[in-house]
Amino acid sequence: MFQTIAKPYLFRLISFLFIPLLFSFCANEAFVEFKPNISNAPCDKTWKSLDHLCEEDLEDLSSGSTLFKNTDPWSIDSNILQGLLKGGNSVDSLSVSYYHAWENQPISSKILQFLAKRKKEKLSSEASSVRKNYFVGIIPGMFYKDNPVTGADGGPVREILKQAGIPNGNIDIDQIGTLEENANEICKFIKNYDRSETLILYSTSKGGSDFKYSVSKCGKEPYFLKVKAWLNVAGLLKGTPLMTNRTDTWLKRFILRIGIPLYGYRFDSLFDLRRGEEAPLDADVNIPNSLYVLNIIGIPMARHVSFRGFPNFTELAIIGPNDGLTLLPDSLQKGGDVLPLWGNDHYFLKFRDPALFLSVLDWIILNIEKK
Repeated sequence: MFQTIAKPYLFRLISFLFIPLLFSFCANEAFVEFKPNISNAPCDKTWKSLDHLCEEDLEDLSSGSTLFKNTDPWSIDSNILQGLLKGGNSVDSLSVSYYHAWENQPISSKILQFLAKRKKEKLSSEASSVRKNYFVGIIPGMFYKDNPVTGADGGPVREILKQAGIPNGNIDIDQIGTLEENANEICKFIKNYDRSETLILYSTSKGGSDFKYSVSKCGKEPYFLKVKAWLNVAGLLKGTPLMTNRTDTWLKRFILRIGIPLYGYRFDSLFDLRRGEEAPLDADVNIPNSLYVLNIIGIPMARHVSFRGFPNFTELAIIGPNDGLTLLPDSLQKGGDVLPLWGNDHYFLKFRDPALFLSVLDWIILNIEKK
């Protein structure tokens, strides 16, 4: 009798002990504060178009890294960065070099300069009203209902848009849905979209994975032309090695299959996010010519990473530069422009500045009008 009762409890105890270790980034932490800076000096330094920098940031950015000088940043993939890491370069030094590769790229440099200028301008009422001709559809990230504190539910963005009077709303995808399920919902939303405002889609984290997958399903449909721009923020467009590491043996997969339901999550939706040749996110997708894409990538040094992201950051650091959830090059959609944001990790706590976000939106609107 005792053995009959004890076995299920013993199994549950083992599951609860090991599941968080196998899949730490789905844990429901209640805070995302930054780790303290190395020094107590005020962060009032400037470098090119960047401001509010700490002394350590200025030293890093002024280091004169030439590792990728005259290199097309699109050619710098995760394998190249991993090779350089094995060759003796540190993760932080590679992150600095990768940032320089992008900020020196003509279009990225132009975007950074535009944002710096626009943030300081006082817009006319006419310019502000132009924004109200656009509807921002938000594709939330994974676990967005359980972890709204991370911003995965689009809350910070919705608040900025609300204050500016810009129409917006979430696309109602399942927080634990598979790529297939959520892509179907996104395609359905686009097909049924009948508002008068021009449609812009904003995605974050796994929301980027879901939208990428939706492009492969309905990107060639006539109704997809309703989408005029995609703002891809820290998208898991190639998945993440974190999931690969947690599913690369039959024993790990078995434990996840049995244990994950105890937390109310699904194995299949998590397994979709593995990185590798046989993974559903490995294949590239072609973006329609009518769609303007802006990739926003956070490039942090180790000291910039929030407490929530730091365990995953250190795990990925043995592979290459990352934002705390995915490798940096893996978050970019080819065919789009790239805005590198210094000092941000995957959770983009520094991207919640209304002036910055609205300036990004203005850049997107300008490019929609050019199409």
